[in-house]
Amino acid sequence: MPTFMDGGGGGGGGGRGGAYLPAYSFGGAFERGMAVFKSNYGVLLGTAAVIFGTSVVDMAVRAVLEQVEPLLIVLWALPFTFCVTIPLSAGAMLVGARAARGGKAQITDLFLGYKRLGWVILWALLVSLAFIGLMIPGGIAVAVAFAAGGETVGLLVAIPLVLIYLGVFLCLTMRIFFVPAMLVDPELVPRDIIATAKASWALTRGNWPSLLGLSIVVGLLMAATFLLLCVGILFLGYPIYLAIMGTAYAMVVSPLVVRPGAA
Repeated sequence: MPTFMDGGGGGGGGGRGGAYLPAYSFGGAFERGMAVFKSNYGVLLGTAAVIFGTSVVDMAVRAVLEQVEPLLIVLWALPFTFCVTIPLSAGAMLVGARAARGGKAQITDLFLGYKRLGWVILWALLVSLAFIGLMIPGGIAVAVAFAAGGETVGLLVAIPLVLIYLGVFLCLTMRIFFVPAMLVDPELVPRDIIATAKASWALTRGNWPSLLGLSIVVGLLMAATFLLLCVGILFLGYPIYLAIMGTAYAMVVSPLVVRPGAA
């Protein structure tokens, strides 16, 4: 099994698409991402439409189940999230990435998340359990503080803990944000979960604050487009997200991309 720096060479990351990608930077990802948005708008819009359609189905089913039996929503939501939302999100990232690499982006790339569905679901389960496990000690500490010292002591304990947990959560999230896409990216050497997580951790070292800032900026752009009669997020917001974050992903993982003819 290759190490995280094997299989690409040097950080250019041309890949099958053939495009040279510079090292990740906030400005570079944003500028190149907007260029990808303009030149691949049709494919990005189609991808967004599929994602939007699945969200509509999800909301419709939840609305029906709420009228029948609210507990059924959980039985629907968990499988839908792990088997539909997360795999499609991984594939959607690769739509923008393929375009950023200079290849021909296709809506069918959206379904690459099903290429190694078992790994994707297992990763999502492990991450969910890990974050829940991290929250338990803090929850116990806050509960004990409220019980032993009342509201004042409880708040004095809770507020710093919430801030600490928020910082840890944001850091960890950005360090492993690209793992699902990396697991199914056809231009990377296939790796297991542990090797992929290690690669993501290494590649985002020093970059995660910038990636967090980029995510926030793109999130604000999406929120702004939502104000355009609520349809702006479909026609502008989500395609922009796919283009910019897909480009950021392609830049970050470019050292891992297998170039044509590479051993």
